[in-house]
Amino acid sequence: MMSLNRRLLLAASIVLLLFFGITGMVLERAYRHSAEQAVFDRLQGHVIALIAALEQRDDSTVYLANALAESRFFSPASGLYGQVSRNDGGDVWRSPSLMEQGLIVTPLLRGQTGSDYRQLMSGDPVFVFSLGTSWEEGVSFERSYTFTVAEHRQVFDEQLSAYRRLLWGWLAAVALGLLLVQGSILRWGLAPLRRVAIELLEIKAGQQQGLEHEYPQELSGLTDNINALLAAQRRQLQRYREALGNLAHSLKTPLALLQGGVESSQQGQRVLVREQVERMTQIIDYQLQRAATAGGAVLAVPVVVADVAVQLMATLDKVYFDKGLSSECLVEPGLRVQLDRQDLMELLGNLLDNAYKYGRKRVVLTALVLDPEADPDDKTDTSRVLECCIEDDGPGIDEDSWARVRQRGMRIASDVGALVAGQGIGLAVAQDIIETYSARMVIGRSRWQGARICVCLPLAEISE
Repeated sequence: MMSLNRRLLLAASIVLLLFFGITGMVLERAYRHSAEQAVFDRLQGHVIALIAALEQRDDSTVYLANALAESRFFSPASGLYGQVSRNDGGDVWRSPSLMEQGLIVTPLLRGQTGSDYRQLMSGDPVFVFSLGTSWEEGVSFERSYTFTVAEHRQVFDEQLSAYRRLLWGWLAAVALGLLLVQGSILRWGLAPLRRVAIELLEIKAGQQQGLEHEYPQELSGLTDNINALLAAQRRQLQRYREALGNLAHSLKTPLALLQGGVESSQQGQRVLVREQVERMTQIIDYQLQRAATAGGAVLAVPVVVADVAVQLMATLDKVYFDKGLSSECLVEPGLRVQLDRQDLMELLGNLLDNAYKYGRKRVVLTALVLDPEADPDDKTDTSRVLECCIEDDGPGIDEDSWARVRQRGMRIASDVGALVAGQGIGLAVAQDIIETYSARMVIGRSRWQGARICVCLPLAEISE
């Protein structure tokens, strides 16, 4: 397919050629008309001079009484010819330049004029101008004459040819110059498009992440959308990669329960195995769905926090039974949040799992409704939020590590509470869910100097 630059240049060339072609024809016709009118005006002047120079004798013959200023009338084949004809027939005077050729004259009445293109008897083309007049003969008699002056077309044709060459030569030069200027303008104007193509090739080669240059307003919408699309693709790929890690981390606890259930033949353990298999299926579906979506469910059905919390803590009590932890869930039964149920389970499950893992003797989950006046720093979209706090009596988290511990691949050493590199993604998953719902998470010290992690979630208002 022809490039955009060639298309525009071809279109501009056709327009310029048509414009200059029409302009050249109009100018040539205007010059031709002006030049012909100038010839006839000049011939009219010769006719007036001829009338003034000729006199009539008593015998009605005409003679040249005064000398003519134009000497070409007297030079044979000079190109300027004069003739006086009587309207009732016969020529009364001819210029010596005519020699034996003569002019074919149409008789004109007094005051009438005529201009025409004719040929001499030899076939040479000439411009002809005629004027009708009359002279008195006696008291009551007038004789009419037609004065005619002709000029050869050779000089006119040569001037017209010279003008035509000059005109079309200049027009061609101007058209060529304009085409060069137009080509330069098009190249300059389309430079941003070429830059976009170059940057796209660099993106394809992995040399840059997006379109980095500034572009004109007409292209900014396109380039911004391309950058948004590239960013969305990168986020999508990152979500798929993280989903695999999240999936492995989420399945760790159910697998531990399954391992314990396999080693036991008790009826309760078989029920536990069945529950954990269902839980693992839900986790796989959830993580794959989360990897393919861009955000939280805005129209999610409100979830009762107490139901999810009790279910999670009952499961973790069985997982960490050997530690002998004392767990407590202090959440009012009617409190609901505007979150997807699986998101809430993933969020609280990761936070509670960390509390059970690092806690020594106790884990407490509390929930408190906060009003905007009570928490002016709250940035959630709803009027009220539910603050869910999970506390333990473990080593806690150093204050310097509160920000970095949310990053993927960072974990807390179980003995000293220091931040170390590892496979920890629990808080990273929780942080990702928090950001999806425009909520917030605060890390601090518990009343027993362990870890205290609070999340402020959008509270679902109960309609009356």
